[in-house]
Amino acid sequence: MNTSVEPSADFFTYANGGWVSTNPIPPEYSAWGSFHQLADRNLSTLKEMMEEATASQEGDPLKKKIGDFWSCGNDVDAVNALGMSPIHDLLARIDALDVKDAAFTELVSALHTEGVS
Repeated sequence: MNTSVEPSADFFTYANGGWVSTNPIPPEYSAWGSFHQLADRNLSTLKEMMEEATASQEGDPLKKKIGDFWSCGNDVDAVNALGMSPIHDLLARIDALDVKDAAFTELVSALHTEGVS
């Protein structure tokens, strides 16, 4: 709160002025609030967990799976070398569709089932 401002004159500054003055918008963001802070902290925590799982490949099989998954997605050279080849067949199916065709509905349904939206 910023009690130096009359609530009747500028309620936003009165209610939020203290937080706004101590939490400036970081340069990489166009807006900043407590939910942005929370999201950033969560992403940072998840990244630490993934990196830890990648570093400790022995013991817990689930941790190894998580580490392998993280490493796979972050292997830029391998991803670049593969290019579009992993989804080439899917793209060919999409390219061959006619929106009025029943196969369109089937493919969209299958993609949604796979988590593609």
